[in-house]
Amino acid sequence: MQEAVKRTRMLVFESNQIDAERAVELLRREGVQFAVVEEPESQATLMQQRRLEGLGKLTGGIAFELNSLLAPVLTATRLLKDEARGDSARSLLDAIDANVRRAASVVKQVLTFAGGLEPKREVVDMTAFVADIAGLLGETFSPGIAVRVETAPGLWPVLADVSQLHQVLLNLSLNAREAMPEGGTLTLRAHNIQTDAAFTGSVPGAAPGHYVCLSVSDTGLGMPVEWIERIFDPSFKCKEQAERGTGIGLSTVNAIVRSHGGFVRADSVQGQGSCFSVYLPAAEIVCPCAVQANVKLEEGKGQLILVIEDEARLRSAVSNALEEFGYKVLTAANGMAGVEMFAERCGEIDMVVTDLVMPDLDGAETIQRIRAISPQTRIVLMTGDFSRLTNSEWRALSVQGTLSKPFTVETLLMVVQAVLKDAPLGWGVDSTRGNVTGLSSSMVSA
Repeated sequence: MQEAVKRTRMLVFESNQIDAERAVELLRREGVQFAVVEEPESQATLMQQRRLEGLGKLTGGIAFELNSLLAPVLTATRLLKDEARGDSARSLLDAIDANVRRAASVVKQVLTFAGGLEPKREVVDMTAFVADIAGLLGETFSPGIAVRVETAPGLWPVLADVSQLHQVLLNLSLNAREAMPEGGTLTLRAHNIQTDAAFTGSVPGAAPGHYVCLSVSDTGLGMPVEWIERIFDPSFKCKEQAERGTGIGLSTVNAIVRSHGGFVRADSVQGQGSCFSVYLPAAEIVCPCAVQANVKLEEGKGQLILVIEDEARLRSAVSNALEEFGYKVLTAANGMAGVEMFAERCGEIDMVVTDLVMPDLDGAETIQRIRAISPQTRIVLMTGDFSRLTNSEWRALSVQGTLSKPFTVETLLMVVQAVLKDAPLGWGVDSTRGNVTGLSSSMVSA
């Protein structure tokens, strides 16, 4: 018997030109094998996307290098001010200092741009972040909507992508504005919270822990109870929802917050308003933003600090600043030398300050080897780009402090002082003196 030969036809189409699901169903009915190919609108679009990706990586790399170059200048300028004689010299140094700070701000903006193309995690000062958002809303919203800000003192830092957090808060704020067509009050709140199983049990995917809660509340139209359970579903839409603005971008908001290890909670009373609360895990590290500006700097008491930094100028500037403030300092030009020096004198060293990006042995590996020798050692990490480590990698390192390049002498001394204290910032309330391996994300504000 002659075998029947079944011919296979293949249809290739662009999903942005026809209804893909309908086409697939028609093809199945005809017994035709098919392939669905989603293509960009044109080859030019694809090339443009690749150029933007390359530009993002290039700008991020340049900004990182600029941060490394600016760091020793900013630190050395402060030291020179103490030795300068005459108003003229101090005036020149003030000008240098101001311009370096401005350059550092520009570099930060460049890094934010680069971060818009792919997630870039960094330590975020939540107090300043909320203030920036409130300022933007106050300038752009109509006078009929009052913007209020309520931030608790000593907010914990969060390891997050700043551009994505902006997207989350702006999305929620725009929804709140649309829910108040006759005007009203929009309130931004931020506070620290330790959640338990009872609290998180009502929110799918939420876990107990230490969080910074950012909430956006309005005095608008509110939502029916039946909406709350489905509000984050991308497919959930209705006429009233579109008119009131509720639900616009909420699935994206939820996805971003989930990617940061957090969760979103929605509460609403119809006719009274809504409140969306974003819970972000607190970073288990000390950062300059966690040290208040009015902290009194105290002279060191001869504590021995090992500084590991491959940039000679910055290594010298940090060493000089610490020595002038009463600390003893050992220096190493790379990770290998630093580990060897620590192994020889680990019983004497009170703290390690290390760079993250170094040749041969980077900061992460250096910290792991130091921890293997002495788990109790207090460590501060310096870097110009916090996005080089993921959230889980940060937690695995368990560093007690961070320094974002370029940093001032005052910032350096405040972080070192906080970490060396009997109850330094970043220590959990259940930690015991000298035990830094069991740190909690519950931080003590100085």
